Amino acid sequence: MKSGDLLVESSSLRQSEQLLSITKFGDIPITVSAHASLNYTRGVMSSDEFLMVSDSEFVSELEDQKVIAARRITLKRDGQIIPTRHVILTFDTPVLPKKITAGYISCDIRPYIPNPVRCFKCQRFGHTKTACRGSSALCPRCSEPGHEETICQNPEKCFNCKGNHASYSKTCPKWKIEKEIQSVKVTRNISIQEARKIVHDRTPKTNHSYSAALKTIKNPDTPLEPIQTPTDTIVPKPSTSADKNEETITVKLSDWLALLKAHKLSLEKEKTNDKKQEFLKPAPKNKRPKKDHTNSTGKNSNVKTKSNPNKTKSQNKESESDLQTSDNSISEMELSEEETYLKPNLSAKFKSYITQRNDFQQGSRASGGVACLTSCQIPSKPILLNTQLQAVAIQIQLTRRITICYLYLPPRVHIEKTHLDDLNRQLPSPFFLLGDFNGHNTLWGSTDTNPRGCQIETLVEDHGLCLLNDNSYTHFHQASQTFHTIDLAICSPSLVPYWKFSTCTNLFNSDHFPIVRTYVKNDFPFPKRPVKYIFEKADWPLFESLCQLTPNMVDKDSIDVAVNTITDCIISSADNSIPKTSGNIPKLCKPWWNTECDTCQKTLEKAWYNFRRYPTTHNLIKFKKARAKFRQIRRRSMNTTWCSYVNSITRQVSSKIVWDKVISDAKEIGNVIGQTLSEISSESSYPNDFIAFKKCEEQKSVDFLPSYAEDYNSTFSYHELKDALRKSNPTSPGPDQIHNNMLKHLGESSLLTILLLFNRIWQERVFPLSWLKAIVVPIPKPGKDKQDPNNYRPIALTSCLSKLLERMVSARLMHVLERSKWFIPSQSGFRRRRGTIDNLLKLETAIREAFVRKKHLNNRCR
Repeated sequence: MKSGDLLVESSSLRQSEQLLSITKFGDIPITVSAHASLNYTRGVMSSDEFLMVSDSEFVSELEDQKVIAARRITLKRDGQIIPTRHVILTFDTPVLPKKITAGYISCDIRPYIPNPVRCFKCQRFGHTKTACRGSSALCPRCSEPGHEETICQNPEKCFNCKGNHASYSKTCPKWKIEKEIQSVKVTRNISIQEARKIVHDRTPKTNHSYSAALKTIKNPDTPLEPIQTPTDTIVPKPSTSADKNEETITVKLSDWLALLKAHKLSLEKEKTNDKKQEFLKPAPKNKRPKKDHTNSTGKNSNVKTKSNPNKTKSQNKESESDLQTSDNSISEMELSEEETYLKPNLSAKFKSYITQRNDFQQGSRASGGVACLTSCQIPSKPILLNTQLQAVAIQIQLTRRITICYLYLPPRVHIEKTHLDDLNRQLPSPFFLLGDFNGHNTLWGSTDTNPRGCQIETLVEDHGLCLLNDNSYTHFHQASQTFHTIDLAICSPSLVPYWKFSTCTNLFNSDHFPIVRTYVKNDFPFPKRPVKYIFEKADWPLFESLCQLTPNMVDKDSIDVAVNTITDCIISSADNSIPKTSGNIPKLCKPWWNTECDTCQKTLEKAWYNFRRYPTTHNLIKFKKARAKFRQIRRRSMNTTWCSYVNSITRQVSSKIVWDKVISDAKEIGNVIGQTLSEISSESSYPNDFIAFKKCEEQKSVDFLPSYAEDYNSTFSYHELKDALRKSNPTSPGPDQIHNNMLKHLGESSLLTILLLFNRIWQERVFPLSWLKAIVVPIPKPGKDKQDPNNYRPIALTSCLSKLLERMVSARLMHVLERSKWFIPSQSGFRRRRGTIDNLLKLETAIREAFVRKKHLNNRCR
């Protein structure tokens, strides 16, 4: 501590008692005492039920819950003290309870963060008036001596920040910093000196911010040429002026440390003095499968890359399944693995990824090695490297070309500095240099610095590169049960503002934590599924006021133009008043993943979190047992699923049917189902006699001579429109995205405009072209095999406006058919309030009557 004392935190009551009994440390006499403020906490309880309860009653009644003091917060208005519903409770425990029980009421407890201490004499923060050493008192209004605030007529001036406000104003920047110091002190349960150091260290100094240094680098985003085919080789081009400015920047070591610290702290991950204690805090538990649906209009575009070092050879057999069970919130566009332990003659293929490897072999034994997996959805090409290091490099095309190099530096092996410099020169800018460097340095969170760490620090400093690490641990050493940071993410300065560094909280059958780099700019397009309106959160009054349909939209132009105008007006009003879903595509789980796998996965995560929080040998053994059981369950599930698939294949099954079962791509699935439905609807599925009859009837000319004297040819009324709209259900919309809920919330004037459009279509006998389009959704038949495309029923989603007009026409035709008695009495299909059950009941009644009368039943049921 600043006073020279040593602050020790114990983990149990027994340790505290043993520490308090110590009188000598070796031959040096010492005194041990409890800290004055860190052994108790204060929280605020708010409730209207205890307004008449005194402070002493709180202490006496809540003594069993370790309450040692209570004080009600009061307000002073017009000279009167007004008690509030808030009570400050002091607990004799270093951990603040979340709730307490007072009588029959469960009250939430929130941390009490006091206001900054300000001296009423010198107006400085940090001490009181009684402890002030100032010679003269200052006015809190103008910061001048010689008078009181009550008679001050001078303009306001803050003593601490020299701003145009009083020294006691809560808008003062110094007051806000002091308030943040109090917040850090309370939330982390540390001393005020430690909290002050943390807040001051994470506040960038003037002219020392990373953004200020980045602005000095000239790196214009010039249009790039289209990426070449993967068979071409990238030849390093001569450095341009912009490249030289980026590669020859020189920063002093002291300045570099300041810039690096400011950049790390800007990632909104507060750093504590005890890094291991912060790391061992349990992370929030995520339920599987977790899907990250980020709106395309948000800050993050959710482009993520992932690096998972040090996979052993046996684990590589299950790497593809690990990609599925690792983290469903990540949409990986490229992944890497270091220490692959693969021989050149062994193949490792991953679905939907392009693999590039650099295997390393010592004699007949595989050792080390690097592999890079790139998504097939991202344009990429490999880069040939002329180096003795274990490295692979690719170049991907996002909004610009980015080079990514994965490197593995084995421990206890001397690496020449010239090899690292030569590798850096071969990488086209801008680039990422990622991998397992096996170097320790305090710059990236290690507790010590080794020669490899100094070598990497020199590489970063000489070439003007940047480090993305944020002091998160990346490696777990099982033998010593310790955490280290040896996996680094180094990049060009121009990439720093657009990429965010993070690590996963799970090892996923490795001894290294996966590193995730997220592209935070929203200029990269992603495939999305159709968005839907969230009608539960719709603002219908706003929608009705925005959607004003007028007769001018229908009278002037053609019917197709009028329909498009009406559609655009409704959709634009809905976009401004009804929220939508994100449209993100969820990940598909593996077919072998079942409830048992999910349960074992949760048990494994719980064991891992317990070990992170309490890194004991007992918890490590429990974690290893849970991991072994999860592997066993997963392998058994994969084997069972595969055997079930193999058993479905017999000698009578052709090879085409076998491979059709393996179709899993969404586009291929859609094409197969669409082709099957098309074959069912084609003439080839009709009987030959029906095809001949159909051709004969189609050759006859049909001329409809409308008789306008009939009632069904008259124009539609507003009552018919409202009745059809009332009977319509909230079904799925068609290609125009107009929903029945939107039509039901239109105003009367807008509905009259739609009625005018319907009457024009009815009289001119012109059907809009946009209403001829439909979205066909295949619905699986219940109880049928979903792998067979013949077991799907097509549902066509047409425009809701078209269905509304069809409902009005159908009501007229049904009335005419029923009135004219053109239906035979036994027909139940397509008739209102009738069904096939009616025919069955009539048949059953006739059969029973025949039995009773002892007669034969040979007549049809009418």
